[in-house]
Amino acid sequence: MKTALLLALCALAASPARAKTASPFELLLLEGGDLRAGRRLLKEKDRLAYGVRLKLSAGRAVIGLGSAGKLMLRGPAEFTPQEDSVNLRSGALLGVLPFLKGKFSVRTPNVTAAVRGTDFFIEARKHDESYVCLCSGALDLTSEGDERFRLKLQGSRHDAALLLRGSSRLSQAPAAMAGHTDAEIEELKAPPRIP
Repeated sequence: MKTALLLALCALAASPARAKTASPFELLLLEGGDLRAGRRLLKEKDRLAYGVRLKLSAGRAVIGLGSAGKLMLRGPAEFTPQEDSVNLRSGALLGVLPFLKGKFSVRTPNVTAAVRGTDFFIEARKHDESYVCLCSGALDLTSEGDERFRLKLQGSRHDAALLLRGSSRLSQAPAAMAGHTDAEIEELKAPPRIP
C-alpha cells in the first residue's frame, strides 16, 4: 500500500504540469504620465503581469512584447495584458507585431480584433464606440454582443473603421486615419536604443 502510494506520488510529481508562462510584456518607455498597477507606480524595464489592470494617467507608454514587437499605449487609458490578448477598456493602442507567433487579440468593450502579424491602431472611445485602423497586415473583427458581426481587414494601408453599438447590433462606418502617425509606427519598428 505504501509502495503504491509512493509510486503514485512520484508519477504525479513527474507528470508535465502546465507551467505558468512569464509575461513578455515589459515597459520600455514612459513619457508624460504615470503607469500604475493598482497603487504600484511602474517604471521602465518593469515586467507587466498577466491579469493586472494597468492605468496610464496621460502621455504614452511603449511596451515590449518579447520578440513579437511593441505596443504603444496612449493615455488616459486602462489596459490589462493577458497571455494571448490585451483588454483595452479605454484609451488608444498602436501595435507593431511583425514577428507574432500564435494567436493574439485586442479586446475593447464592443469589439475584438484578432491580430495576424500586423501594424494596427485601436481606440476604445466610449463603451459603445471603437475606432480601428489596419495599417498593414490583417485583422479579423468580431463582437461578443453581436454574433452576426464579422469584418476582415487585410493588407491595405490605413484601412479604418468606426464601430458603433446600436440597440443590439454593431455597425461599421468608414473612417479616416486618426490618432496615430506613420512616424510612430516606424518608431515602434526601430530596434531598441542602446544607451
